[in-house]
Amino acid sequence: MSYRKTIAIAFLIGCFGASVEAAETTAESIMGERLQALERYWNAGDATGLVDNLYAQDILIAGEELTDPADGRAEAKPLVQSLITAFPEAHLAIERIIPSENGPIGTWVLWTLPSKDKPSAPTTVRSLFLWTKENGAWVIKADMYSFGKY
Repeated sequence: MSYRKTIAIAFLIGCFGASVEAAETTAESIMGERLQALERYWNAGDATGLVDNLYAQDILIAGEELTDPADGRAEAKPLVQSLITAFPEAHLAIERIIPSENGPIGTWVLWTLPSKDKPSAPTTVRSLFLWTKENGAWVIKADMYSFGKY
């Protein structure tokens, strides 16, 4: 086999391997990574990092106990900080993903929030996040939540 053919075959194998790897980067893996980051910021008590890195500039958050939605990052930060203060530990699990090739991605997420006094049962929260791309990163455009399980 000639040197050129060997290089061409190696190149094609490399391209095929890269395309398989790219195909594996699914909405589920992307959202899983983003939610792991959310969990890390939350458990570190970093509301500012969470909001600045995971929420869109014009985030809208609506929760069952809120009288008005939090509109934008400036309103989201104190809300997220108050929730982190009330529930300093969070564990998230994706219940369902609504993928889209070119548009937003929806995720239904179940939160488990252990009580500060560990003997109490944990609080559960269900959220619907709408994710969009902003400056090349997937961020939460809308966050709607309520207490309890699905």
